[in-house]
Amino acid sequence: MGRTKSKIRSVAVAVISALATATFAPSANAAVGSVKILGNHPAEAAELVGQGSVPSDRQLGMQLTLALHNRADLDRLLAAQQDKSSPQYHHWISTAEFDARFGPTDADVQKVSSSLAQSGFTVDSASTRTRTIKFHATAAVAQKEFGVSIAASSDRKYFANLEDPAVPADIAPLVANIRGLSEHACLACRGEHLGAQTRQRGRVA
Repeated sequence: MGRTKSKIRSVAVAVISALATATFAPSANAAVGSVKILGNHPAEAAELVGQGSVPSDRQLGMQLTLALHNRADLDRLLAAQQDKSSPQYHHWISTAEFDARFGPTDADVQKVSSSLAQSGFTVDSASTRTRTIKFHATAAVAQKEFGVSIAASSDRKYFANLEDPAVPADIAPLVANIRGLSEHACLACRGEHLGAQTRQRGRVA
């Protein structure tokens, strides 16, 4: 049982490491001094271009995941844990040790939470343990502060940001990703529905 839990822990660490990688790029569209968090808009969003925009007063519930610290050390640890010649081979670390070595600090959480609040967002909860900050605002605020356009389907059932969100440069290294600017699951379902309709029309024709 202990070895099984250890293996699960190792896999979880590897997954967390992969998901927490944040890529940055200077933003030309957002405010001066902001940085885009790349890879944070769905490819399906292109389907919504020209159909409409999300109502400006629509409330969006969002979640920001904080980035891990000491990524180079973490990558070396993960490699060593899989290297049979390493003293650290299958030497798993506890959740507490992982958080202490690689997780965000209370100061990180406070800094990002304060930045969001100063930008007009309402922070609902923040946790160093889960590395998440949950917050909300209207679509108008989200579009302005993150420098994105949020398109909607003609029936307004689906919406998505057309660009990657940008955050102030001083907190960009602390941000892994931002969720809630689009309805990923709904967009995926809609894409499958549109594909089925196209195939059906093809058979009829």
